Amino acid sequence: MQADVERLLAQLFVDGELRERFLLNPTQIAVEFGLSPAECEAVAKMPTQDLLAASRSYERKRQGKQRSGRLAGLKRWTRRLFHTN
Repeated sequence: MQADVERLLAQLFVDGELRERFLLNPTQIAVEFGLSPAECEAVAKMPTQDLLAASRSYERKRQGKQRSGRLAGLKRWTRRLFHTN
């Protein structure tokens, strides 16, 4: 099922331990996620460099969101501090 493939990919992008296990034995991990034989074969052929690049990209996006969230809080705090009504 496509949903199973998407669930596996999402986990591979964010879970470093799972990613390492997948790189060692992609078919086994795909089976554990309930993929069909054809889906297992397809994800096993995924280029390692593509998986790693996507993982780094998602990590940078998560870090950026965390920083901007903290920055937004700081902006609200300074606005309240300097703009008394």
